[in-house]
Amino acid sequence: MKKLISSVVRQFLESDTGRDALVKYSDMTRSPGWKVYQAFLIEFGNRISNEVLTGNFQKLEANDKLVRLEAYSMVSETIKFLLSPIGAFNQAAKIIRHNKQMEASLKGERPKGD
Repeated sequence: MKKLISSVVRQFLESDTGRDALVKYSDMTRSPGWKVYQAFLIEFGNRISNEVLTGNFQKLEANDKLVRLEAYSMVSETIKFLLSPIGAFNQAAKIIRHNKQMEASLKGERPKGD
């Protein structure tokens, strides 16, 4: 799931509309509706955790447990990203900048922005 999220983040960062949307995202997090959205995501995460700890889950066959745990893990990673995507965007931006600098130095050029 981390690779999937990373690829979406990179695609988003490399588009003009994606970069513009980050500014709008920052504005959105200051609105009262953002708290409601966060509360929903946190509640979903809590319910997933409770599901894994219930007796019904513990009674499942080993293979069924593994499948559910993998699905829960993917959903959990997605929820973490949706609660705080800026960290993922910042990390991806650093990697993109680093890769461009490395590429430029291999070609003997100065990277743009320096």
